[in-house]
Amino acid sequence: MGGITLSGLVAAALTLAATSLQAADDIYVSDLYGSSGISEYTLSGHRVAKPLVSDSELSDPFGLAISGNTLYVANMGSDTISTYNASTGASIDPSFISGVGLNQPASLLLSGDTLFVASIGGSGPSDAYHGAIYEFNATTGAMLGTGPLTTGLDYSEYMALSGNDLYVSTWNSVTEINATTGAIIGGGPLLETDNARGVAVHGNHLYVVDSVDGTVTEYNATTGKEIGKPLITGLDDPRQIAYYKGDLYVSDVGNNTIAEFNAKTGCEIGTVVSCTDNPYDFLITDPANPAAVPEPSTWAMLLAGGLILFARLRRRSARSAGTNGR
Repeated sequence: MGGITLSGLVAAALTLAATSLQAADDIYVSDLYGSSGISEYTLSGHRVAKPLVSDSELSDPFGLAISGNTLYVANMGSDTISTYNASTGASIDPSFISGVGLNQPASLLLSGDTLFVASIGGSGPSDAYHGAIYEFNATTGAMLGTGPLTTGLDYSEYMALSGNDLYVSTWNSVTEINATTGAIIGGGPLLETDNARGVAVHGNHLYVVDSVDGTVTEYNATTGKEIGKPLITGLDDPRQIAYYKGDLYVSDVGNNTIAEFNAKTGCEIGTVVSCTDNPYDFLITDPANPAAVPEPSTWAMLLAGGLILFARLRRRSARSAGTNGR
């Protein structure tokens, strides 16, 4: 008759300990034009590290992305992308991407091993901005292709990806781009709206931030048609937005906060971060793609250790009894 063996209990305890090695959903925040560098918080508002990466190591940090335990930071001031350890903040490569024509790199977006970079661009003869989207290998830093994926954008700043559709806020509009070919879908902006900043997409819902009106408006992601009135109002210079587990998170530079809202009703759930400066960009780590591995379950490890010790003592006792019996 079978039963639960000691070795089985030990294996189960070790499995429990191993499965508890899952990442928390933390939020990383960049402080553009300030002195806080890159900081890390939990979604409950607990400060993990402020700063995680000091401002002295950066140059006007803007966009953030994380792959595994690597944190990517876009430096607008030096036209570079630098990398850091997402757990400790230690520098990995301060010039991971440099010297490739980036002009004021803003937001970053990771898809698999592809790192998209929105470059705002510089002023041209007509004093207009000429932005571009670039693609790089996230492991090597090598540019994909012979140049930008897309050019001629007007102040490309924030991005969101849904399938193969890349949505880019371009000052007074949002443009939809084929993420493989770089072709502008529809030949022009998907929608036009003043002061477009952060964009987020979920299903066929596209959320767009207006930094001057202090609103978040919902659009049809296919047609660009506005869905009702602004979903969220009363913000003070909002910038980045993220959809996460049914809620919207919005950074509000005027109040130096990041707040959480119900994505269906627009009702505010609460302030997540209230002790950061100039939160132009942020990202939330998903446990399915951990940025860092937290401490293992203490109880699981103690249980496994106790069972292993008990097993060793039991074997030693059995050997001693066998010796005495001979």
